[in-house]
Amino acid sequence: MNIELSGPQGNAFYLMGLVDNLGQQLGLTQENINTIVNEMRSSDYDNLVKTFIKNFGMIVQLYQNGKRLIPIIRKRSPPSPL
Repeated sequence: MNIELSGPQGNAFYLMGLVDNLGQQLGLTQENINTIVNEMRSSDYDNLVKTFIKNFGMIVQLYQNGKRLIPIIRKRSPPSPL
C-alpha cells in the first residue's frame, strides 16, 4: 500500500484511522491499537508519521511529494559500563 502524504491520505486523522483498520486486520488487540494511536497523538505531525512508519512501515510505504520516506533504523548505543 502506498500513501502520498501531500495528498488527502496524508491527513493525520486518515492515518490514525488506517492504524485502526490495519491493526484489526493484523490481529492487534484494541489496547495495542490505542497505544499506537496515543503515541501518534502525543506530539506533532512528524512524530505521528514516525510512529506510523515504526509500526506499519513494512506494509505501507509513505511518500512526500513523490519521494519515499524511508525509516531510519538507529543502532542502539551499547550500555555504558558501571
